[in-house]
Amino acid sequence: MNGSVRVEEGNYQTRDRICIKYRVWLPEKPRNAVILIHGAGENMDIFHHLWSFFVQSKMAFILFDLRGFGASGGQCGHVTTFQDYLDDVNELFHYFQENLKVFRFYVIGHSLGGLIATRLVQDGFDHIEGIVLSAPALELRFQIPVIVQRIIAALSRTVPAFSVNPTRLVNGVMRFPALKKHFQWDNWDNVFVPLKYSCRWTHELLTEAKKAVLYAEKFTIPVLCICGKNDTLIHSDKVEAFINRVSATDKKWVVIPDVGHRLLHSDESAATIEMIIDWIQQRLDKQPLPST
Repeated sequence: MNGSVRVEEGNYQTRDRICIKYRVWLPEKPRNAVILIHGAGENMDIFHHLWSFFVQSKMAFILFDLRGFGASGGQCGHVTTFQDYLDDVNELFHYFQENLKVFRFYVIGHSLGGLIATRLVQDGFDHIEGIVLSAPALELRFQIPVIVQRIIAALSRTVPAFSVNPTRLVNGVMRFPALKKHFQWDNWDNVFVPLKYSCRWTHELLTEAKKAVLYAEKFTIPVLCICGKNDTLIHSDKVEAFINRVSATDKKWVVIPDVGHRLLHSDESAATIEMIIDWIQQRLDKQPLPST
């Protein structure tokens, strides 16, 4: 307990027996629940500081570790298929829906989490009120040469669980002038937590990002999309083009100046979170409570 806020921490076992670690902050009589899906190389502890913003606004706040990250089970940085992420979130949503007894759910997806949230909606999951995309991994800033993509695809088929450290890989690529031009930034170490990612995971990420952009029109629920102007990983202009194509009539695009990829960890993160909460509250005020 923390004042009038109940804090719960536990584990959820998925259909394939992967243990998912979660943490919930539940104020008295919450108006809704917000589930945050973190990015690659991250875990829920990185976002621990955000809970107070939401509970002060009478919102339950839910964090969990994606499979292969943080305290959850599974091989680090590996999935058999991207569908594993979608199924995990789907199962968790229904689990929290049954146990928290709140009617309205919003999702915040950061980076990889933004891609997961996008593909979930495009796959027909419509039981959430709205989504906030924070620097979603839809369009990467750098170009991966076709030959490299083919190698990744081949390795994904033959040695799917084989993993590499992306920092070391890019540092190696930078030694070759013909490839260096495709990776035009010098702060890779500030983008990724230095974990290993499997060939299958990398191939699935690239494939699903292309699908997300291709099926932009299938995104029909309210969305707030935020990117940092100085993001060296995500191509904000192309993400904006994606948002312009989504079918949702309730959509908002925001670019924050002087901020990079870590939108929720920058000096301006408090203002960003307040903007997110205000966006959610505006929609809560307009919608009647569902019948029980």
